Amino acid sequence: LELFSTSSSRDESPPPQRPENAPESTIVEIKDTSPEPSGGSAMDLPEEEADFWTQMGFAIQEEPAAAGGKPGVGSRRRSLRASIVRTVPKPKAQEKKGASAQDGDTKLDENGLPVGGSYFKPTLPAGYFGAVLTNAAELNHSIFATAPKSFVTALGDRPVVAYTSKESIVDKAGCTVGDVILKVQDEEVKNKAEALQCIRKAVKERSGYKGLTLDVWTPPSSIEPSLSENQCMTMYHGTNMNAPSTSWEWKSKYVVVGGVASDPWAISMYYNKGDYDIAVSQKQAKQGNTTVKVKTFSLLGAKLLTPKPKSITYSTQSQPWHFLIIKTSRGKAIKIGHPLREGLEPVFRGIEAYLKSKPPPVQ
Repeated sequence: LELFSTSSSRDESPPPQRPENAPESTIVEIKDTSPEPSGGSAMDLPEEEADFWTQMGFAIQEEPAAAGGKPGVGSRRRSLRASIVRTVPKPKAQEKKGASAQDGDTKLDENGLPVGGSYFKPTLPAGYFGAVLTNAAELNHSIFATAPKSFVTALGDRPVVAYTSKESIVDKAGCTVGDVILKVQDEEVKNKAEALQCIRKAVKERSGYKGLTLDVWTPPSSIEPSLSENQCMTMYHGTNMNAPSTSWEWKSKYVVVGGVASDPWAISMYYNKGDYDIAVSQKQAKQGNTTVKVKTFSLLGAKLLTPKPKSITYSTQSQPWHFLIIKTSRGKAIKIGHPLREGLEPVFRGIEAYLKSKPPPVQ
Protein backbone atom coordinates (compact mmCIF):
# COMPACT_ATOMS: atom_id res chain seq x y z
CA LEU A 1 0.00 0.00 0.00
CA GLU A 2 1.44 3.35 -1.08
CA LEU A 3 -0.18 6.20 0.81
CA PHE A 4 2.31 8.65 -0.73
CA SER A 5 4.47 9.05 -3.77
CA THR A 6 8.10 9.27 -2.65
CA SER A 7 9.45 10.58 -5.93
CA SER A 8 12.11 13.20 -5.30
CA SER A 9 12.17 14.68 -8.81
CA ARG A 10 11.91 18.46 -8.66
CA ASP A 11 13.21 21.65 -10.15
CA GLU A 12 16.70 22.69 -9.22
CA SER A 13 17.48 25.86 -7.28
CA PRO A 14 15.17 28.83 -7.95
CA PRO A 15 16.19 31.42 -10.53
CA PRO A 16 18.11 34.47 -9.31
CA GLN A 17 15.72 37.07 -7.98
CA ARG A 18 17.55 39.98 -9.55
CA PRO A 19 17.85 39.57 -13.31
CA GLU A 20 20.74 41.18 -15.11
CA ASN A 21 20.23 44.91 -15.67
CA ALA A 22 17.26 44.92 -13.29
CA PRO A 23 16.41 48.33 -11.79
CA GLU A 24 17.48 49.27 -8.30
CA SER A 25 14.95 48.43 -5.63
CA THR A 26 14.55 50.80 -2.70
CA ILE A 27 12.12 51.17 0.19
CA VAL A 28 9.44 53.78 -0.44
CA GLU A 29 7.42 53.30 2.73
CA ILE A 30 6.98 51.02 5.77
CA LYS A 31 3.83 51.23 7.87
CA ASP A 32 1.53 49.28 10.16
CA THR A 33 -1.35 47.41 8.55
CA SER A 34 -4.94 47.11 9.77
CA PRO A 35 -5.55 44.83 12.78
CA GLU A 36 -7.18 42.20 10.56
CA PRO A 37 -6.69 41.30 6.89
CA SER A 38 -9.05 43.03 4.51
CA GLY A 39 -10.25 39.75 3.02
CA GLY A 40 -8.48 40.23 -0.31
CA SER A 41 -7.63 36.74 -1.54
CA ALA A 42 -6.14 37.83 -4.87
CA MET A 43 -4.71 40.88 -6.62
CA ASP A 44 -4.23 41.76 -10.28
CA LEU A 45 -0.65 42.12 -11.49
CA PRO A 46 1.17 43.65 -14.44
CA GLU A 47 2.40 40.85 -16.71
CA GLU A 48 6.10 41.33 -15.85
CA GLU A 49 5.32 41.05 -12.12
CA ALA A 50 3.13 37.99 -12.72
CA ASP A 51 6.10 36.29 -14.40
CA PHE A 52 8.29 37.10 -11.38
CA TRP A 53 5.79 35.62 -8.89
CA THR A 54 5.25 32.54 -11.07
CA GLN A 55 9.00 31.87 -11.00
CA MET A 56 8.94 32.30 -7.22
CA GLY A 57 6.38 29.50 -6.88
CA PHE A 58 3.32 31.59 -6.02
CA ALA A 59 -0.19 30.80 -7.27
CA ILE A 60 -0.94 32.84 -10.38
CA GLN A 61 -4.37 32.63 -11.95
CA GLU A 62 -4.75 33.54 -15.60
CA GLU A 63 -7.98 34.36 -17.43
CA PRO A 64 -9.05 36.36 -20.49
CA ALA A 65 -9.29 40.08 -19.92
CA ALA A 66 -12.22 40.35 -22.31
CA ALA A 67 -15.31 38.17 -22.63
CA GLY A 68 -14.90 35.43 -25.20
CA GLY A 69 -11.11 35.63 -25.19
CA LYS A 70 -8.75 32.72 -24.59
CA PRO A 71 -5.79 32.56 -22.21
CA GLY A 72 -2.58 33.18 -24.11
CA VAL A 73 -4.34 35.10 -26.88
CA GLY A 74 -4.45 38.89 -26.81
CA SER A 75 -4.87 40.71 -23.52
CA ARG A 76 -4.75 38.56 -20.36
CA ARG A 77 -5.74 39.22 -16.79
CA ARG A 78 -3.31 37.65 -14.34
CA SER A 79 -3.80 37.68 -10.61
CA LEU A 80 -1.88 36.39 -7.61
CA ARG A 81 -3.87 34.26 -5.18
CA ALA A 82 -3.26 34.52 -1.46
CA SER A 83 -2.55 30.82 -1.01
CA ILE A 84 -1.58 27.75 -3.02
CA VAL A 85 -3.46 25.62 -0.47
CA ARG A 86 -7.20 25.70 0.01
CA THR A 87 -7.49 26.11 3.76
CA VAL A 88 -6.59 29.63 4.92
CA PRO A 89 -7.60 30.94 8.36
CA LYS A 90 -9.86 33.96 8.37
CA PRO A 91 -10.84 36.47 11.07
CA LYS A 92 -13.37 35.01 13.47
CA ALA A 93 -16.09 37.55 12.71
CA GLN A 94 -18.78 35.35 14.21
CA GLU A 95 -17.29 35.53 17.71
CA LYS A 96 -19.03 37.77 20.20
CA LYS A 97 -17.04 40.75 21.38
CA GLY A 98 -15.05 39.86 24.46
CA ALA A 99 -15.70 36.12 24.08
CA SER A 100 -13.00 33.51 23.78
CA ALA A 101 -12.98 30.83 21.09
CA GLN A 102 -12.59 28.37 23.98
CA ASP A 103 -15.84 29.44 25.70
CA GLY A 104 -19.13 27.54 25.80
CA ASP A 105 -20.27 23.99 25.15
CA THR A 106 -20.65 22.39 21.75
CA LYS A 107 -24.10 20.98 20.95
CA LEU A 108 -24.10 17.57 19.27
CA ASP A 109 -26.22 16.07 16.50
CA GLU A 110 -27.74 12.57 16.40
CA ASN A 111 -24.34 11.10 15.43
CA GLY A 112 -22.51 12.66 18.37
CA LEU A 113 -20.80 15.30 16.21
CA PRO A 114 -21.04 19.10 16.61
CA VAL A 115 -24.24 20.59 15.23
CA GLY A 116 -23.93 22.48 11.96
CA GLY A 117 -21.45 20.21 10.21
CA SER A 118 -22.19 18.61 6.85
CA TYR A 119 -21.98 15.01 5.66
CA PHE A 120 -20.92 13.81 2.23
CA LYS A 121 -19.71 10.61 0.55
CA PRO A 122 -16.79 11.11 -1.85
CA THR A 123 -15.44 8.43 -4.17
CA LEU A 124 -11.67 8.34 -4.57
CA PRO A 125 -10.08 8.39 -8.04
CA ALA A 126 -6.95 6.46 -8.97
CA GLY A 127 -3.63 7.81 -7.69
CA TYR A 128 -1.88 8.33 -4.36
CA PHE A 129 -3.78 8.65 -1.11
CA GLY A 130 -1.45 11.48 -0.08
CA ALA A 131 -3.10 12.34 3.23
CA VAL A 132 -2.15 12.13 6.90
CA LEU A 133 -4.79 11.15 9.46
CA THR A 134 -4.68 11.87 13.17
CA ASN A 135 -7.14 12.81 15.92
CA ALA A 136 -8.49 16.19 17.01
CA ALA A 137 -6.53 16.31 20.27
CA GLU A 138 -3.24 16.24 18.35
CA LEU A 139 -4.47 19.20 16.29
CA ASN A 140 -5.61 21.29 19.25
CA HIS A 141 -2.70 23.75 18.92
CA SER A 142 -2.57 23.82 15.12
CA ILE A 143 -5.47 23.13 12.77
CA PHE A 144 -8.11 23.43 15.51
CA ALA A 145 -6.30 26.14 17.49
CA THR A 146 -9.29 28.51 17.28
CA ALA A 147 -11.95 25.87 17.99
CA PRO A 148 -13.66 25.55 21.41
CA LYS A 149 -12.23 22.82 23.64
CA SER A 150 -15.67 21.20 23.71
CA PHE A 151 -15.50 20.85 19.90
CA VAL A 152 -12.17 19.01 20.08
CA THR A 153 -13.52 16.79 22.88
CA ALA A 154 -16.62 15.94 20.84
CA LEU A 155 -14.52 14.62 17.95
CA GLY A 156 -12.77 12.19 20.30
CA ASP A 157 -10.44 9.72 18.57
CA ARG A 158 -12.19 9.90 15.20
CA PRO A 159 -9.72 10.08 12.27
CA VAL A 160 -9.21 13.66 11.09
CA VAL A 161 -7.49 14.72 7.86
CA ALA A 162 -4.42 16.63 9.08
CA TYR A 163 -2.62 17.10 5.74
CA THR A 164 -3.02 16.49 2.02
CA SER A 165 -0.25 16.50 -0.58
CA LYS A 166 -0.38 18.46 -3.82
CA GLU A 167 -1.51 15.39 -5.81
CA SER A 168 -3.60 13.77 -3.09
CA ILE A 169 -6.65 11.85 -4.34
CA VAL A 170 -8.29 12.64 -0.99
CA ASP A 171 -8.01 16.34 -1.83
CA LYS A 172 -9.17 15.71 -5.41
CA ALA A 173 -12.25 13.91 -4.05
CA GLY A 174 -13.26 17.05 -2.17
CA CYS A 175 -11.91 16.33 1.32
CA THR A 176 -9.72 18.90 3.02
CA VAL A 177 -7.83 19.47 6.25
CA GLY A 178 -10.14 19.26 9.27
CA ASP A 179 -12.59 16.80 7.71
CA VAL A 180 -13.46 13.70 9.75
CA ILE A 181 -13.62 10.23 8.18
CA LEU A 182 -16.55 8.24 9.57
CA LYS A 183 -16.67 5.20 7.28
CA VAL A 184 -14.51 3.45 4.69
CA GLN A 185 -16.46 1.38 2.16
CA ASP A 186 -19.52 1.70 4.44
CA GLU A 187 -17.58 0.24 7.39
CA GLU A 188 -17.53 2.51 10.45
CA VAL A 189 -14.12 3.58 11.70
CA LYS A 190 -13.59 5.01 15.18
CA ASN A 191 -9.93 6.04 15.03
CA LYS A 192 -6.92 6.48 12.77
CA ALA A 193 -5.77 2.86 13.11
CA GLU A 194 -9.16 1.47 12.09
CA ALA A 195 -9.40 3.90 9.16
CA LEU A 196 -5.98 2.94 7.78
CA GLN A 197 -6.70 -0.77 8.31
CA CYS A 198 -9.97 -0.50 6.36
CA ILE A 199 -8.28 1.52 3.60
CA ARG A 200 -5.51 -1.07 3.23
CA LYS A 201 -8.06 -3.89 3.14
CA ALA A 202 -10.18 -2.13 0.51
CA VAL A 203 -7.18 -1.25 -1.64
CA LYS A 204 -5.98 -4.86 -1.56
CA GLU A 205 -9.41 -6.13 -2.58
CA ARG A 206 -9.81 -3.52 -5.34
CA SER A 207 -6.14 -3.47 -6.47
CA GLY A 208 -6.08 0.29 -6.03
CA TYR A 209 -7.92 3.30 -4.65
CA LYS A 210 -10.19 3.94 -7.63
CA GLY A 211 -13.84 3.71 -6.60
CA LEU A 212 -13.14 3.49 -2.86
CA THR A 213 -15.81 5.40 -0.92
CA LEU A 214 -15.54 7.39 2.29
CA ASP A 215 -18.22 8.81 4.55
CA VAL A 216 -16.94 12.24 5.64
CA TRP A 217 -18.08 14.97 8.02
CA THR A 218 -17.03 18.58 7.49
CA PRO A 219 -16.97 20.97 10.51
CA PRO A 220 -19.54 23.78 10.64
CA SER A 221 -18.64 27.13 9.10
CA SER A 222 -18.05 28.58 12.58
CA ILE A 223 -14.99 26.32 12.86
CA GLU A 224 -12.24 27.32 10.46
CA PRO A 225 -9.36 24.82 10.36
CA SER A 226 -6.07 26.67 9.97
CA LEU A 227 -3.08 25.50 7.96
CA SER A 228 -0.02 27.37 9.20
CA GLU A 229 1.83 27.21 5.89
CA ASN A 230 2.16 29.00 2.56
CA GLN A 231 4.60 30.02 -0.16
CA CYS A 232 6.24 33.19 1.18
CA MET A 233 9.18 35.49 0.69
CA THR A 234 11.83 35.05 3.40
CA MET A 235 15.12 36.38 4.74
CA TYR A 236 16.94 34.58 7.52
CA HIS A 237 20.60 35.62 7.38
CA GLY A 238 22.02 37.86 10.08
CA THR A 239 20.75 39.70 13.14
CA ASN A 240 19.47 42.94 11.57
CA MET A 241 15.89 43.37 12.80
CA ASN A 242 14.94 45.85 10.07
CA ALA A 243 13.05 45.01 6.90
CA PRO A 244 15.23 44.10 3.89
CA SER A 245 16.29 47.30 2.12
CA THR A 246 15.61 45.93 -1.38
CA SER A 247 13.10 43.45 -2.81
CA TRP A 248 15.96 41.38 -4.26
CA GLU A 249 17.13 40.31 -0.79
CA TRP A 250 14.08 38.10 -0.20
CA LYS A 251 14.05 34.39 -1.08
CA SER A 252 10.95 32.40 -1.97
CA LYS A 253 10.29 29.48 0.41
CA TYR A 254 7.37 27.28 1.36
CA VAL A 255 7.04 28.11 5.06
CA VAL A 256 5.49 25.63 7.51
CA VAL A 257 4.92 26.33 11.20
CA GLY A 258 4.90 22.99 13.01
CA GLY A 259 3.22 20.73 10.49
CA VAL A 260 3.21 16.95 10.22
CA ALA A 261 6.87 16.68 9.20
CA SER A 262 8.41 18.55 12.13
CA ASP A 263 8.04 19.60 15.77
CA PRO A 264 5.32 22.11 16.78
CA TRP A 265 7.97 24.67 17.76
CA ALA A 266 9.74 24.56 14.37
CA ILE A 267 9.51 26.92 11.42
CA SER A 268 10.53 24.89 8.36
CA MET A 269 11.33 26.47 5.01
CA TYR A 270 11.23 24.33 1.87
CA TYR A 271 11.86 25.31 -1.75
CA ASN A 272 8.19 24.68 -2.60
CA LYS A 273 5.08 22.70 -1.61
CA GLY A 274 6.34 19.72 -3.60
CA ASP A 275 9.44 19.46 -1.40
CA TYR A 276 7.28 19.64 1.72
CA ASP A 277 5.16 16.80 0.33
CA ILE A 278 8.32 14.72 -0.15
CA ALA A 279 9.45 15.43 3.42
CA VAL A 280 6.05 14.36 4.77
CA SER A 281 6.02 11.18 2.67
CA GLN A 282 9.52 10.23 3.85
CA LYS A 283 8.55 10.81 7.48
CA GLN A 284 5.40 8.73 7.10
CA ALA A 285 7.50 5.97 5.54
CA LYS A 286 9.99 6.31 8.43
CA GLN A 287 12.89 6.82 6.04
CA GLY A 288 14.91 8.85 8.52
CA ASN A 289 16.13 12.32 7.57
CA THR A 290 14.49 13.89 4.54
CA THR A 291 16.43 14.09 1.29
CA VAL A 292 15.08 17.55 0.39
CA LYS A 293 16.72 20.78 1.48
CA VAL A 294 15.02 22.49 4.40
CA LYS A 295 15.90 25.40 6.68
CA THR A 296 14.58 24.95 10.23
CA PHE A 297 14.36 27.57 12.98
CA SER A 298 13.15 27.18 16.56
CA LEU A 299 10.35 29.21 18.15
CA LEU A 300 11.50 28.18 21.63
CA GLY A 301 12.34 31.41 23.42
CA ALA A 302 11.61 33.46 20.29
CA LYS A 303 9.82 36.82 20.16
CA LEU A 304 7.45 38.13 17.52
CA LEU A 305 8.67 41.71 16.95
CA THR A 306 5.67 42.60 14.80
CA PRO A 307 2.51 42.01 16.91
CA LYS A 308 0.64 42.80 13.70
CA PRO A 309 2.14 42.41 10.22
CA LYS A 310 3.65 45.53 8.68
CA SER A 311 3.56 46.56 5.03
CA ILE A 312 6.52 47.66 2.94
CA THR A 313 6.49 49.32 -0.47
CA TYR A 314 9.44 48.85 -2.84
CA SER A 315 10.14 51.04 -5.84
CA THR A 316 10.14 48.00 -8.15
CA GLN A 317 6.76 46.63 -7.03
CA SER A 318 3.31 47.99 -7.85
CA GLN A 319 1.80 46.79 -4.57
CA PRO A 320 3.08 46.81 -0.96
CA TRP A 321 4.23 43.54 0.62
CA HIS A 322 3.27 42.42 4.11
CA PHE A 323 5.84 41.00 6.51
CA LEU A 324 6.62 39.87 10.03
CA ILE A 325 9.90 39.68 11.96
CA ILE A 326 10.88 37.09 14.57
CA LYS A 327 13.87 37.30 16.89
CA THR A 328 15.08 33.83 17.84
CA SER A 329 16.54 32.97 21.25
CA ARG A 330 19.98 33.24 19.65
CA GLY A 331 19.29 36.73 18.33
CA LYS A 332 18.79 35.71 14.72
CA ALA A 333 16.32 37.75 12.63
CA ILE A 334 13.75 35.72 10.66
CA LYS A 335 11.69 37.77 8.21
CA ILE A 336 8.69 36.35 6.37
CA GLY A 337 6.61 38.25 3.83
CA HIS A 338 3.88 37.91 1.23
CA PRO A 339 2.43 40.30 -1.37
CA LEU A 340 -1.04 39.76 0.15
CA ARG A 341 -1.91 40.20 3.83
CA GLU A 342 -4.22 37.19 3.64
CA GLY A 343 -1.35 35.17 2.19
CA LEU A 344 0.84 35.94 5.21
CA GLU A 345 -1.95 35.27 7.69
CA PRO A 346 -1.64 31.43 7.92
CA VAL A 347 2.02 31.66 8.93
CA PHE A 348 1.52 34.69 11.17
CA ARG A 349 -1.33 33.04 13.07
CA GLY A 350 0.60 29.79 13.43
CA ILE A 351 3.57 31.61 14.95
CA GLU A 352 1.35 33.76 17.16
CA ALA A 353 -0.66 30.76 18.40
CA TYR A 354 2.45 28.81 19.32
CA LEU A 355 4.11 31.71 21.15
CA LYS A 356 0.90 32.35 23.10
CA SER A 357 0.78 28.71 24.19
CA LYS A 358 3.60 29.55 26.63
CA PRO A 359 6.13 26.88 25.66
CA PRO A 360 8.81 25.90 28.18
CA PRO A 361 11.86 28.19 28.32
CA VAL A 362 15.01 27.23 26.46
CA GLN A 363 17.33 25.19 28.68
